[in-house]
Amino acid sequence: MNPPPATATTGLLALGAGLLGVILGAAFQHQRDRAAHQRLLRTRWDETLLLSLVEYLGAVDKAVRGLRRAWELRAQGSPDAEHIKEKALECLEVAHEKSHAVTLLTGDADDAVRAAAREMRRLLLPVGRALRDSRELDESTLGTLVGQCHDARYMLIDAAQRRLGVQAQNSGRWSSATSAPPTREPSPLSSNEAR
Repeated sequence: MNPPPATATTGLLALGAGLLGVILGAAFQHQRDRAAHQRLLRTRWDETLLLSLVEYLGAVDKAVRGLRRAWELRAQGSPDAEHIKEKALECLEVAHEKSHAVTLLTGDADDAVRAAAREMRRLLLPVGRALRDSRELDESTLGTLVGQCHDARYMLIDAAQRRLGVQAQNSGRWSSATSAPPTREPSPLSSNEAR
């Protein structure tokens, strides 16, 4: 016995609605999974960028200390000057290598984090070249370049915090959004600053 046509149509509509619900549910779940995966990747990318920035800042700080110490020992005519010079130049090279990770992870050439990292490196290169080539560099110029490197460091930290959304309100530090960068007066080299 054949079922009445209305019952068959109702059954087909119910089956079609059920299939449509399953398909829509799967599509929505796929979108949710995809969004969660993208958030996870973004988080991992940000973590990798943060670790790279920490390594880069540490390498630059070590290079600055080494370069200042090398210049100080050279000015004093110390027998250790050549050894410290080589170590300082190695530190500068490590900082340069670490900057490649920052460049890779930030992408665009006009990215604020990338620009600040590039500025730090740009300021140290003349100091390293002059040291490598045994050229003279007066203390005032050295102090100015190192001071500007410290200012660029704060710019990099500020840009990274803004990018990662972790900048503390009223942190008491310089912020490019609220003021000009701090300026430093060139100071003569001292053994305390060089270490």
